[in-house]
Amino acid sequence: MRAIIAEAYALFPPHRFGARLNNVCTTCCVTAEQEALLVSTQRQRISAELMQAYYGAAFNGCLSTEETEHFLPRLLELSAEGHELGTGGFECNFDHLGTRGANYRHNWSREKITLIDRYFQALATLSWQDGLPNPKWRHRAIEDVLCAIARGSAPLAPILSAWQADQSRQATIRLANTISNLHWSKRKIGFAKLVNAFWGDVPDQEFLCIAWLCSRDHYIRFDAAMSREEDDDVFALLSLARDVVSAPS
Repeated sequence: MRAIIAEAYALFPPHRFGARLNNVCTTCCVTAEQEALLVSTQRQRISAELMQAYYGAAFNGCLSTEETEHFLPRLLELSAEGHELGTGGFECNFDHLGTRGANYRHNWSREKITLIDRYFQALATLSWQDGLPNPKWRHRAIEDVLCAIARGSAPLAPILSAWQADQSRQATIRLANTISNLHWSKRKIGFAKLVNAFWGDVPDQEFLCIAWLCSRDHYIRFDAAMSREEDDDVFALLSLARDVVSAPS
């Protein structure tokens, strides 16, 4: 992750601002003092609080690509530490990259798209492996991370495939926990909803995620994990998830 973020700082060089920001509302959302600090502070030294003010502010029409790219490396860095920077929480962190913002997958160079996709893959992988050390990640649901990535307009299919391929104990536990906490009916997948309400802006990605979580392919994974598991609580969780994915459609 550190290497990817270092690449981001190199690939997205700092933008030389005038006195004003273009992308966000400075009438009521960002104060004059915050704006001055955002414009003048070296990117690596911008605090999470300042970034929250920026990314929590209303969009100002068509986003300036230069401004979006200027703050992007710090956005990636703070998000990897678990900070909630978006309006509604972590799941809104990457909205500036999404279809209502920069729409990076359609408007940016292949090199930039590839780096952001690699970052999202690394972020998701670290999440299901519990490899993000910041205490802010202790209670972070992998669903929130997937929702944030989807809202940033990145495709979830390759990320879910990577999770499927990771047969480690921790990845399996996080999968079982995600399945056991969902608010949907296996028998009514067409009407399913994930826990996080912010999936509503990316319904196709939500349905893809639910369909994958419903997959009976996970049955064999959970069954095998149960045969090896020594912790009673984890065994019970795996058993519940196995029952969910084995239920009749």
